[in-house]
Parts: sequence; structure tokens; C-alpha cells
Amino acid sequence: MGPANLPPAIAVRLASKINNVIRRPDATAQFNEMGLEVVGTTPEQFAAHVNSEVPKLAARMRAAVCRLAEQANPACSSESRIGRHDRVATLIVRWYAWAW
Repeated sequence: MGPANLPPAIAVRLASKINNVIRRPDATAQFNEMGLEVVGTTPEQFAAHVNSEVPKLAARMRAAVCRLAEQANPACSSESRIGRHDRVATLIVRWYAWAW
């Protein structure tokens, strides 16, 4: 991740430097101890991964927002709840994708 409009050459250079560090045996061991798997990728591969995860995250967020709405107001009709809360979940997912 980097700021918006980061020049591709800088993104590639940063990715290379980060990959060099995270692939060191001591760094990999520390990540593994935390339960994390080290996967170094190119900026393009990472962007593709994030883009492939957004629809999955959106579905989870929609389900979570609907569950929260049901807990807050069980009398709310499912039709109105789905439409209204689907928009909220969509905004949350868009923010998540932007923040990443």
C-alpha cells in the first residue's frame, strides 16, 4: 500500500525492498510465530489479490450488517432491511478497499 497516484516505479522499488526484508529467515520466523504466512508479491499481484477479496468481504459485511440490524430491530421487514443495510455494507466495503 502506498499513497494514491504513487508512481509505479516507486511501488515496484518499495515492493522489492519489503520482499527482501520479509523473506529473511529471522523475519519469516517472527511472522510465523505470530501465525502469519509470509507471501511476497509484486504490486500487480497484490492489487489483484485485494480486488479478488473485495467481493468476498462485501458478502461478509452485508451479512454482518443485516445480523446487526436484526438484533437492533427485529420488527424491521426483511425487504427494507436488506436494501437499506446493503447500502451501508457497500459503503463500508468501498472504504475498506480504498483504505487498503
